Amino acid sequence: MPGAMVRTMGIAVVGLGLGCGPGTSLDDDDGSGSASGSGTASETEGGSSGSGSSSGSSTSAADGSTSAGSSDGAEPCTAPPVDEEVLGQLFIRGGSQGYVAAGDAEDLILAWIDFGYPTEVEACVEWSVAPVDGVSIDAAGVLTIAPEVPAGTIVSITADVEAGRRILTTELEVYEPLESPILGFWSEVMQLPCDGGPAFVPEPILPELVFYDTGEFTVTWTPFEVYIDYWGTYVYDEGTGELSLTVEGGNYVPADVDAEGTATVVDGALTLEDMWLGTAQSPVTPAACGHVFE
Repeated sequence: MPGAMVRTMGIAVVGLGLGCGPGTSLDDDDGSGSASGSGTASETEGGSSGSGSSSGSSTSAADGSTSAGSSDGAEPCTAPPVDEEVLGQLFIRGGSQGYVAAGDAEDLILAWIDFGYPTEVEACVEWSVAPVDGVSIDAAGVLTIAPEVPAGTIVSITADVEAGRRILTTELEVYEPLESPILGFWSEVMQLPCDGGPAFVPEPILPELVFYDTGEFTVTWTPFEVYIDYWGTYVYDEGTGELSLTVEGGNYVPADVDAEGTATVVDGALTLEDMWLGTAQSPVTPAACGHVFE
């Protein structure tokens, strides 16, 4: 069964297009690996070099106005100062592959890469967003996009950490989410031979095929942290079942990918016919002409 996106394609400081995952407009993440969703974070140094905790968080509405926690009734922030090493590696994490859906709300956080994984950091931060009609962010970092915000709108977010000790920015692009039965996370269970014979269990299996509602996909044989083998975009016609993949990059792209075929979802199983996602790097079973995922 497809799950909610179990692995995001990018993580805020590790760019999807950088060695381990698809490149996107957002992913401050991105710089070293791919896969889980976040934004491109840039920074400017603030005026107070190490002031400790700030007076509170802020809320920026669509008109760009901001109010400090101490003046709007919110309790003052009591988080301890961020360690200097962690401070220098902070990024804004949130969104999916650099995108945020119209009509959605995204929880934005501060994070850093700890032992290869993005880890949330508790800190005093004031969130703000550049004025865009229908877009707002609250004191907790929840970014809200109204349904009427046009696809393609760029949303610029700022996190002021500890009253200027470090200032981070990131951008997310608004998109209209796709609806399709093939969306989600799939793991291969069988392959379909080219001679029309019975389906068989391959060695190795393909454990990760993900279709995102942004129109992007990823393929990974050996999931590890944010690693992805290859990625790209897809076009799917639910009426005819026709599926077309466009490979846009990767760490390992098999030479024998057949990116055109059909896709059907029946009883929780996704079947790809007359197409081939490629041969694994150390195959045991021969190349085939279709896949069955659950």
